[in-house]
Order: sequence, then C-alpha cells, then structure tokens
Amino acid sequence: PIVDYGFGDEEEEEEETFELKPFGYDVFANAPQTFAPDLDIAIPADYVIGSGDILTVSVFGKESSQYESLVQRDGSISIPDMGVFKVAGLSFGEAKAFLKSKIQEKVLGVEVVVTLSELRSIRVYVLGEAFKPGPYVLSSLSSVTHALFAAGGLSDIGSLRHIEVKRGGKLVTSFDAYDLLIRGDSSKDIILKSNDVIFISPVGKTVSIDGEVRRPAIYEIKDGENYKELLQMAGGMLPSAYPANTPVERFNENNLRTIITLDLSNSAVLRQPLRAGDNIKISKTSDNYEQSVTLI
Repeated sequence: PIVDYGFGDEEEEEEETFELKPFGYDVFANAPQTFAPDLDIAIPADYVIGSGDILTVSVFGKESSQYESLVQRDGSISIPDMGVFKVAGLSFGEAKAFLKSKIQEKVLGVEVVVTLSELRSIRVYVLGEAFKPGPYVLSSLSSVTHALFAAGGLSDIGSLRHIEVKRGGKLVTSFDAYDLLIRGDSSKDIILKSNDVIFISPVGKTVSIDGEVRRPAIYEIKDGENYKELLQMAGGMLPSAYPANTPVERFNENNLRTIITLDLSNSAVLRQPLRAGDNIKISKTSDNYEQSVTLI
C-alpha cells in the first residue's frame, strides 16, 4: 500500500532568481528588414535635395496647375513652360524658396507650393558586430538607429556605446546609444548619406548591478565612469535600498575574485571609478522596526 503523508500538499517557497541581461540590446532586436520611414511625416527644412527625389510643384492663380518632376542625375528638374532648375545640394527649405521666386518671376500673380512627393533611396553599410552585417537600401531620411533596426540590431558582443559613422573613409560621428536610451538625447543620431558605413565595435568594459535598483542589468562603461553614473544608468536606487553596506565583487591584480564593501551613501565613494567586471549588489534595508513590540 502507498501511504500519503500529505507532504506534497505543502508548496516550498523558492526565491525567484533572475538572470541579469545586457542593457539596451532588446530595443534594436528584430528581424533584418528594409526600413522606410512614413512619408506622412513632415520633411525637415534642412533635408538636402538629391538625385532621385521627386518634387511636386503646384501653381495657383487664374489657372492652377501641378507638376511632378524627378531630380535628374545632374541635379536639375524640368517644369513644363517654366524651364530647367538645378536644385540638388539645396536644402528643402532653400529649394522651395528658390523655385517659388523663379516661377513668380516668369508668371505674375501666382502662388507656388513645393512638396516632396517621393524620397530617393540610399545604400549604406552596417558592419562590425551587427546581427546581420551587410549593405542595406534605406530611405534618404534614415538615421543611424534606422540602420541598426534594418540590420536586426547588434550581435551578442556588439557595443552600444561605440558605434562609428564613416563617410568617405573619415569619421563623421561616434554614436553612443546610451545617450538615446537613458538620457533621450538623439543629437548624435544623424541622418545618413549614400555609401555611409556604420561600424559597430566589440563591446568594451562591462559591470553588473543588481538588487535594490530600478533597472538591474549589465551595463557597458567608458573609462572614468563612476558609481554615481552607474546608479543613474540603473534608474536610481529604490526606497528600500541600504547603500551604506554594498558588497562589490571584483577581480584583483592576481585575477582572483574578491569581495569588498563600499558605502555608496558617501559622495566621495560614489566618485570612485568603476572597474571592468565589477558586480554590485545593492542590499535591502532591514525589515525590523525601530522601537517595536511583537505580540504572538
């Protein structure tokens, strides 16, 4: 006979463990695809007109007419009964003002509206530690992040903080995706040009932070970054955090792992530089109450 003592009815409480993941990689992770921005968005005034763009010129007056013209390889467009105008190299705002003035010189008393009806395509190269490196055909309004999406994001060893944009063999800008993902700064997410190369370097130094922070993860760090900046990356500490006694695992000079204790409530300690491989665990404050009585 099988005797059931009822032990199976009691569920053992197991502490859930979560594996820390590198920060930011999931944002760009998707199947590689050709990225084409929605043409319903407003075209920025500083967009540079080039071969392959299609302009629509509408003339309103006693008689209204509309012309759609492709920018030819020589940079010019042809408008019937108006002439040939060179617009390549002009910004969209400059092209609108230029065409308006030229047409109003030829036809008095008319209003001219210039729009971009179709954008040209450009070919860029996403190389280095991309999920799927290679050439991609994108819209001429595409930026660095659009190219990263098109390539399916980064590989497991790609760097989010060292992404170079090269044009004609020269460095145009260095894009740090943390500026965008953590600080909302898109100033380095520049509009690309044909034949630009986006080169993703291998990941650099990393540290991990876990425990009582809002965004525990593995973060890539640059030289000189300190504990205060790491806590900002992690979204700050939770109200339940006890930073005065924070254990940090790190490699010493003999490449052996050691544990040190830091007081991260001290501003001088917060300014100390991080070391590659640091593993920070923000402790939780005690659950005990001050001046309490327990009645059982």
